[in-house]
Amino acid sequence: SVLKRRHDLDDIRRRKAAEEANQDPQLRNKRTVVKKGRYVKKPETYLAEAKSRRNEEARYRRVKKKGMMKRASNKPVLKTKEITIEADDENNTVAETKTLTYQANSVGAPYVFVIRIREDAGKVPKNI
Repeated sequence: SVLKRRHDLDDIRRRKAAEEANQDPQLRNKRTVVKKGRYVKKPETYLAEAKSRRNEEARYRRVKKKGMMKRASNKPVLKTKEITIEADDENNTVAETKTLTYQANSVGAPYVFVIRIREDAGKVPKNI
């Protein structure tokens, strides 16, 4: 593709510039032995390092606060709840208990609703 070819040309230009700088006698230090060629970092490596640093920082804060938590499950968690229903039938109080099974997590749900409570309407803090 054109973009890949463009990146390859940029890489070739960088290598040529590094070789020329290495061969220039004014840029060499006479006391140290200069190795053949110099390594030039691509801009993508800086972006990758920044992304990993950001993720590690967020993970560190989260683990410090909550500890290492389990990953999200793929299985629905079913729980049971007992409900007591009291009914008044003219002088008698009848209490029935029903067991209700419900799904405790949102696995397989088409929509998940979240209510977010904040102190102010400002932007969300970066700290997790």
